[in-house]
Amino acid sequence: MKSFTIKQVDLEIPDECLSPQVAESLSAGKYENSERAALGRYLLPDDRMVDLGAGAGFLCASAARVIGGDNVLGVEANPVMAKVAEANLRRNSGGSGRIMNGAVVADDFPEDHVRFLARKPFWGGHIDISDEPDNALHINVPVLRISEIMETHKPTLVMMDIEGGEANLAEYHWPEHVRLVILEIHIARYPAATMQAILNGFFNSGMNYLPWGSRGQILIFKRVDDLFG
Repeated sequence: MKSFTIKQVDLEIPDECLSPQVAESLSAGKYENSERAALGRYLLPDDRMVDLGAGAGFLCASAARVIGGDNVLGVEANPVMAKVAEANLRRNSGGSGRIMNGAVVADDFPEDHVRFLARKPFWGGHIDISDEPDNALHINVPVLRISEIMETHKPTLVMMDIEGGEANLAEYHWPEHVRLVILEIHIARYPAATMQAILNGFFNSGMNYLPWGSRGQILIFKRVDDLFG
């Protein structure tokens, strides 16, 4: 088990979930740097956050320092990392907060489980794969439909980093209580038409692209009626 501290957030990650590259990113404080900067810019003290693709729990723990662990829900498909993320969240929130184990899917997904590729190191795992690299394990994980998560937790801010799975949520209509979405896109996993469908999905939900804080593959969308709030 290795320990890291980034922006006053303490993380513990098992050795078997790390590679030298990931450990260096964590040690240097570069891990999820763009997402953390966007979260710091837009998170409000009265927000409720859902983090889809919680990873090691860094963003959940960062948010909990502002809004409290009870207002943070993380979702992580890798069952090992779901436990790691929850421990890190609670370590930094005074013992509160929850990480659910499952893969986020569209409401019309027909099955109760989905095949997931769990990579070593922990980042980069994803669903709906065909390759079988040496450092990956194929497992079945429970599905979590997006509307059920939204209805249960009613977040005002959503973080989303699900390694290409965002393409499957392109048609989702984001409910009115979601004021802001911070999305990491994975354009190498889908064609330009899918990218357009993702953008159209947010626009059709009354959300607009924000250039302030967006960077590279990190895109921020804010509800139009709250655009300059």
